[in-house]
Amino acid sequence: MNTLKTLQSLSSKNDFSPLLKLAIPLVITGVIQSSVGFLQTIFLARLGESTLAAGALVSLLFFALIVLYFGTFSSVNILIAHKYGANDHRGISLVLRDGLILAIALTISTFLLLWNMSPIFLLFGQKKELVGLANLYLHGLAWGLLPKFILIVLFEFIIGLGHARTSMIFTMISIPLYIFFSYVLILGKFGFPELAIAGAGWGMSIGDW
Repeated sequence: MNTLKTLQSLSSKNDFSPLLKLAIPLVITGVIQSSVGFLQTIFLARLGESTLAAGALVSLLFFALIVLYFGTFSSVNILIAHKYGANDHRGISLVLRDGLILAIALTISTFLLLWNMSPIFLLFGQKKELVGLANLYLHGLAWGLLPKFILIVLFEFIIGLGHARTSMIFTMISIPLYIFFSYVLILGKFGFPELAIAGAGWGMSIGDW
């Protein structure tokens, strides 16, 4: 009886340890990524209430889209993990190929959506001034969609291979770029043009590229 309990305990530890190794880097990655939106909000707050409100409107919309797309692209890491476990290298390459094709297709449709959000915002009762500011932000964001979606697919590919720590390290290196470009373009620092709320979108897009 004691032997059985010992074996069950060892089995539980053996299952739990790999899970932690995968989960902890993903949690850290999510926390680091959230700092970009937080700091952008602080930068935009310095430009007035209308700019801050427009930034919040865009952030909510973009966050909803990214959550939707992360859910869609998460299928890549699941399929990659299955193929990797089966030692099916050709299957892995086909899943990655299809994921990249999906990223390009979603880039086109999402670009058109972000570029033409004005009528939708107005339909839901947003003020014209607010919509005009939100448009500047969205148009800047739209140009970074292609690298953003490709990066998501590649992150899911890496996670599917069990290398979540690589994704975390890449995020830790890239996040300062998002923050830097957002800061200098929103507020016009270090000789960069002051683009105000448009700078938030362009800062993210430059960081993505």
